[in-house]
Amino acid sequence: MVLGAYVRRIIQDKDNLDKGLLLALKAVDLSQAAGKLPMLQSLAQVYLLKGDKAKAVETAPSEQLKNIFRKQIDEIKAAQEKK
Repeated sequence: MVLGAYVRRIIQDKDNLDKGLLLALKAVDLSQAAGKLPMLQSLAQVYLLKGDKAKAVETAPSEQLKNIFRKQIDEIKAAQEKK
């Protein structure tokens, strides 16, 4: 899916995250069941990059990814507390 490619590029560049969020949401809506998992993962990554950690964990398509995002959130919090 072309939208997925745009979203992956935005995630890679960590730029234009608002547009990435809109595209990721649209890609999830348009995805068939087989393609929905990677689109949900991309959507969760965009939320994480935007700083919405709770939404990233909520959107993550698997428990494994939820745990990865929770770990990243804990690492971010620990780094902020050291400052």
